Amino acid sequence: MAWLGTWKYRRKITVDNTNVDSDLPHFPVPIVLGDSVGQSSQDLSSIFDELTSDANRFKIAITKDDGTTQIYGDIETWDDANEKAVIHVAKSDLGITTATVTELYIYYDSAQSDNTTYISDSGGTAAQSVWDDNFVAVYHMAQDPAGGADCMLDSTDNLHITPSGTMLTADLVDGEIGKAIDFDGTDDGMTGTHDALYNIKYVTLEVTSYNRTLGLFAGGVAKGDIFGGNNGYEYKIDFHDGNANFKRSGYGATEESGNVAITQNDWQNWTGVNDGTNIMLYKDGVLRQSGTDSITTLPATTKDFKMGENLAGNYSYDGLFQEVRISDIARSAPWIKATNYALTDNLLTFGSEETPTEDLPIEFFKHIRTNHTNLRR
Repeated sequence: MAWLGTWKYRRKITVDNTNVDSDLPHFPVPIVLGDSVGQSSQDLSSIFDELTSDANRFKIAITKDDGTTQIYGDIETWDDANEKAVIHVAKSDLGITTATVTELYIYYDSAQSDNTTYISDSGGTAAQSVWDDNFVAVYHMAQDPAGGADCMLDSTDNLHITPSGTMLTADLVDGEIGKAIDFDGTDDGMTGTHDALYNIKYVTLEVTSYNRTLGLFAGGVAKGDIFGGNNGYEYKIDFHDGNANFKRSGYGATEESGNVAITQNDWQNWTGVNDGTNIMLYKDGVLRQSGTDSITTLPATTKDFKMGENLAGNYSYDGLFQEVRISDIARSAPWIKATNYALTDNLLTFGSEETPTEDLPIEFFKHIRTNHTNLRR
């Protein structure tokens, strides 16, 4: 297998196809690094031992199975001191397949220049290329919520959002993988003023949450203009009375899929999908409820996008959000299933650490041995 330039180390990454039910083009794969990660709880601390600091996080490269064709990386978080990192990777001409495993390589070398062409923090140019054009917003919830206006970064660079209420640096906490934001259930929230869902009929709304409270109404993630009466609409995943719901409200009607029971004090991946005919809610990658959507067109709206509170701002969420994504298409059931495995760090296994000499063909060593013998003679 060919080697990428002069990089010092690499490891093979195998993307398990067992739970990939169809080929998924341009599928974002989160690579979780640490001392107990992946399907086999492997120790990858040697990556941090080589790079030694957060400042060296761009001295990595991820390639296709040929070992040389680089793909893009969106660094959600990199914590060298605690040896933890999450990098979401993809490329438009790379997909994961159902018939065979997909193989990648991660290279790391503290002597390399920063690989900013292919690797960036969330919101950077390289990170944007990880996400296909149908993602209109992707939040890893990995920034300090006390950072002020637009401090919560959208990896697609479409809609950075602003915290409100009494959000503190201490509200940035560890998630199931990567980081998460802790909402206090009182006045915490986030708002985006750019129109992320402008006149969208088809939508996929994804939320990874940890619900502490199963109260009467607990807020969620919402976008729309429901206060415009029959001319308004709203998409939302909300949590109340111990249940989750995915709704499209407006035009004097509410179409929804719910109520799906919340597992209290545990992580869950929620995915709401409207494909133009059906409105569906998935929990942990499995379809749990489905209804019909009778509205054929939706009006344009420039109202805010809300997270951690409802559109009126009078109900607040009590719990953690780890990942929030919005797409302007209906993602398929296989896509949603594979995403659930990916976001629970149950999709990858890693090979042992390799160096360039391990990649040289056996003929090379035979040639060296033969010439060395001839020289001695």
